[in-house]
Amino acid sequence: MIGFVVNVFDNQFTVDDMWDRLEAGLLQNEIMRVFNSILNIGGLEIASTTTMLGNWYNQSTFVFKPEKERLQYNNEKGAKFFNFEDYITSLLDNYQNIKREFPYMFEIIVVYLLLIEKDKHLSYEEWFPEINPEIFKELREKILIPNRNLINDCHPIKYLFREVGIKPFFKGDFFNE
Repeated sequence: MIGFVVNVFDNQFTVDDMWDRLEAGLLQNEIMRVFNSILNIGGLEIASTTTMLGNWYNQSTFVFKPEKERLQYNNEKGAKFFNFEDYITSLLDNYQNIKREFPYMFEIIVVYLLLIEKDKHLSYEEWFPEINPEIFKELREKILIPNRNLINDCHPIKYLFREVGIKPFFKGDFFNE
């Protein structure tokens, strides 16, 4: 994650600045600001969500928690969680545009959403009982089921990096051109 963030910010901040911002809960706002400038599109919560879904899948950050878990952590210093329903609703509202304008980002979003649920061994409805189950039904019908083949056919992450203008930082992220 830190390599990704450093690369996205293109050396705008020192590592110490980034850790200070992370501890102060400001990193999310900076990620949104940078993605806004890089991608120059509306609804940048989708780009940020892609990053958060990747971190969630890799179990390095858990910014989406069911209400009962959020309430447990509510009094902890710096505990900040995001509303999963808002992100799914935004995805449902914008998925056709995302798929058209950012096909590799769309692939990654779909794969993470499929794998997170699979690895948890719980449906999203069971995991997030406070969210109207119709939202998850719509998510499956419109996005996940028609694109479930992406689990086996997803492009490598370097395509997403190229698509959004992020410079490669691992050898495997470079194209042989």
